[in-house]
Amino acid sequence: MINKEQILKNYSGSSPIFPLPNFVMFPSTGNEFTIFEPRYIDMMNFVMDNEKFITMALLKPGFEEDYENSPPIFNIGTLGYISDFQVLSENKYKIILMGIDKVQINETEQTHRYRIGATTSLNEITTTSAEREKCKKLLDRFIKLVQDYDESFPLEMFSEVNMSLEMVVNLISMAMPIPIEEKQKLLELPEIGLRYEVLIQFIDGEIELNRDITDIIPILPFDNSIN
Repeated sequence: MINKEQILKNYSGSSPIFPLPNFVMFPSTGNEFTIFEPRYIDMMNFVMDNEKFITMALLKPGFEEDYENSPPIFNIGTLGYISDFQVLSENKYKIILMGIDKVQINETEQTHRYRIGATTSLNEITTTSAEREKCKKLLDRFIKLVQDYDESFPLEMFSEVNMSLEMVVNLISMAMPIPIEEKQKLLELPEIGLRYEVLIQFIDGEIELNRDITDIIPILPFDNSIN
């Protein structure tokens, strides 16, 4: 089993910021990214020679006007650790990023083409009562919602018996086609129990309306083998 505390011992407290307009990453989840923008190629060259940490952040609305510079970001994001790195071509990389910790982001003076942030762990409450029962309830609801719409969705990733409620809640939070700023609000909730309750309400509402939810987002389980 991965020891996040051990990984974080190697973290200096600041990392490059990778801001995106349409993606919110959660702790205890994984995601694949293709990196091709020149400044983020520079970023990858830096992090792979150093600590392998990147902080994911969501761009605030209106970012288009200043995208090439440093448009505002939400100051709560997720510190990620690069568990896999592939060179696809001279100007394109593929990475697997694992969410390690929810953090407060304090940007430092920009001395690179990309941004750097000093981060502080937010230590959200990740345990709650009756976790196994809540895992089953949430998974049953989620599976009922997706099984008729996306046969390719990897539901088997949720079959691991030792999955924590935190991991299940955060994987489903990333997968659900929730408006991106609402997803940011989910990340900012201080407790997994609160995030669980919001997800249950949202999924029940989608089931009741019988909406077509073909926009479920691809996700990866957390890689417990990284060290």
